[in-house]
Amino acid sequence: MKILFISIILFALSCVDPWPFDFSHKGEMVPYIIEAGEHRSKNENKFLLKGVKLSPLGSRTLLWAGRFGAGTRYDLKNKDQADWNKMYGMMCGMKVHKHSVRIGWRWDTTEKKIEICIYYYNEDSDRFQTIKVGYVDQFKSIEYAIHSSKNKYWRVEIEGFTHYIIPSHTKCKWINGRFRLFPYFGGNQRAPHDMIVWIREHRR
Repeated sequence: MKILFISIILFALSCVDPWPFDFSHKGEMVPYIIEAGEHRSKNENKFLLKGVKLSPLGSRTLLWAGRFGAGTRYDLKNKDQADWNKMYGMMCGMKVHKHSVRIGWRWDTTEKKIEICIYYYNEDSDRFQTIKVGYVDQFKSIEYAIHSSKNKYWRVEIEGFTHYIIPSHTKCKWINGRFRLFPYFGGNQRAPHDMIVWIREHRR
């Protein structure tokens, strides 16, 4: 009876969303290099499964530190300057334009800083939605977390104190059904010059 009781308690705890997030298991800082004329980084392929072009996360939570490196200051000199690039994130299932959350970013030519947002898709809309967060210094390392709950919502944390709850309209049931989304430039336009986005994922 005692063993059964303990088993029930452990099962209940395993169903609770992790909070606060644990950033103690730090991985290696990886430079994602987006070359001039490209959308995607040239080295993301080494993290993808061959044949399917996907990177399984194996967890409900994606934790990372991100830093905008050389070249992330840019001026397109047209309205596409307002487009959001993507830093890193997660999708549930195979449809990035239905169930996904990423950190978006763009260079603000007036403020001379990088503006970030939460960039996401929900099943009820074919168009992305954003929640503006604010500005970050170009070379400062910031900690981010995205959690896909069992209860039809996403939770996003930025630098340990900014929390956002986003409805997902679908249950992401299977751990192996979550995939990483890597750095991407654009919008419509491709990178005007080489740039580097640094990511250090925290292993759970």
